[in-house]
Amino acid sequence: MLFSDPTLYPYHHTNLMKYAYLKDSSLNFILDNLYILLPELYLFFFINILLLYGVIYNTSPYHNYPNLIKNIGWLSIQTLIITIFLIYNRITLIIKYPLIQYFFNESINISLYTAFFKIFVLILSILCIFISFNYLKNEKINTFEYQILLLIVIFGSLCLISSNDFLILYLAIEIISLSLYILASYNTNSSLSAEASLKYVILGSFSSGLFLFGSSLFYGFTGTINFNKLYLLLLDTSDIYYAVILGLLFFFISFLFKLGAAPFHMWVADVYEGVPISVTIFLTTVPKIAIFSIFTRLMYTCFYSLIYYWQPLLTLTAIISIVFITFVLVSQKKIKRFLAYSSIVHMGYLLLGISLGTLEGVYSSFLYLIIYMVNTINIWTILISLNYVEKQYKIKYISDLNFLYKINPLLAIVCALSLLSMAGIPPLAGFFAKFYIFLATLQNASYLLAFIGLLTSVVSSFYYIRIIKVMYFEAKKQHFYYQKINYNNAIILSFTTLFIIFFIFILSIVLKLAILISLSIFSHTIYIDLTVFESYFLSKRINLYGCSDYNYFLYRLTEELTLISAEYFINCPEIVASLDAWDNWPQDVKDFLYADGTIKTSINRFR
Repeated sequence: MLFSDPTLYPYHHTNLMKYAYLKDSSLNFILDNLYILLPELYLFFFINILLLYGVIYNTSPYHNYPNLIKNIGWLSIQTLIITIFLIYNRITLIIKYPLIQYFFNESINISLYTAFFKIFVLILSILCIFISFNYLKNEKINTFEYQILLLIVIFGSLCLISSNDFLILYLAIEIISLSLYILASYNTNSSLSAEASLKYVILGSFSSGLFLFGSSLFYGFTGTINFNKLYLLLLDTSDIYYAVILGLLFFFISFLFKLGAAPFHMWVADVYEGVPISVTIFLTTVPKIAIFSIFTRLMYTCFYSLIYYWQPLLTLTAIISIVFITFVLVSQKKIKRFLAYSSIVHMGYLLLGISLGTLEGVYSSFLYLIIYMVNTINIWTILISLNYVEKQYKIKYISDLNFLYKINPLLAIVCALSLLSMAGIPPLAGFFAKFYIFLATLQNASYLLAFIGLLTSVVSSFYYIRIIKVMYFEAKKQHFYYQKINYNNAIILSFTTLFIIFFIFILSIVLKLAILISLSIFSHTIYIDLTVFESYFLSKRINLYGCSDYNYFLYRLTEELTLISAEYFINCPEIVASLDAWDNWPQDVKDFLYADGTIKTSINRFR
């Protein structure tokens, strides 16, 4: 099964040359590659500029040792906005050259899929920095390094999303992890913060060790760390080594730990409770999106041929996260631990969609992810805004929200709407998130999974409504007054609440975006399989992927094309370009494939 013939590698094929613009001298090749990575390079350059700015001015007696955290925070937001525009500009290049997706010796992936998740990460990062200004001021966190560490995590997240081999993937994970370890221990006056950071470091290091061990098994038994080559090697599962399955298991556990899914969730509640709230908001959004994006891409490209191995494990993890943690949530009394366990349940629903192995499951998970992240920003912004006038008191327990509607009626309404949305009550945004997950399970004939998810969703409504009962109907034993919500947080709450309430009017737009991003994943494997098949056919080889005939290929290609049914088809540039390349094949090649009527029907469906 070892893959050694360079003529079979699809990205060297002549059909691709008409799309190529990376040619001429090696200097131009390097410059073009650097141009493609301009957003990441720009962000890395300004991280260093801001670090120098902070070191020079913050320690300057001439400027009276100024507090630069807010200044660097605004400069960080400006840098991230410019990075978004650079990535958006790169999308036009992706549309123009949709089959040129890999750079720097195919270690970097640039596609519509990666561009979407990078922009999503950057937008949420801007929101996290924006809502933390007042909190940092109240908590007297005045060190400018806080913002620099956030930018380093964001840079690592962008690299993680684009990674296309295990080396880049591991380095990106470590960039994120090391910065988060420091952020977790940022509150030096809290014993909870020290405990949380220690647990996070120990368990995070264990997770990284599992990832390295799994990667070493892949490399040892396949001879490659590149995802594209590994995908081709794993296509024929008839001659697969058990060590590769063991490597997949270690890889799987490592990523589920990073995502905070049960039963690998033991760090989530303690870390969320111990770290500063501003770090918690960042931790529950940005790194998780990056990890989830690369995890989904690998499951549906590199390891898709091993779906019969990872699908039961992923389904089991999703069920444990949804069912077990739902009943754990009932007994929670602290608000931060409650939201931490709630994030595990929502991760279970996300993994439930991914475990289905269908296009419907993928785009329903992406839709759920978008809605869940907006809900998360909304509820945590409420929590970070609730500051007592008496600063020695802090909100810690759910009971501290007693009679909130009397003190701040508008904020109580916003909090109630956010909780109802997380519970999946129609017609709020959270209802549509769960609706499409359940619809995807039913379309996949996974009726038991749909029943379990629906039942636990009903049970989960209890503890969300319980908080609403506390805010509206439980009398407060001791009366305190909250500070006025600052302008930044009020803006974020306004937009996120409008999104939750009026999501039904933009549902079709968000759904089409989720489908388009999902199609971008499947276009990768469709194009590889088409070009590899042509290489074999033109070279008159008898065996395909080590099989005795073409039956395996025909089955796989039919399966991929039928995953994308006509009712879900959107004008995805990468798929269109793959099929345009197909149009230029020699007629005898197409006639041979058209002997299988199902494939002809599947391809013509897009015409």
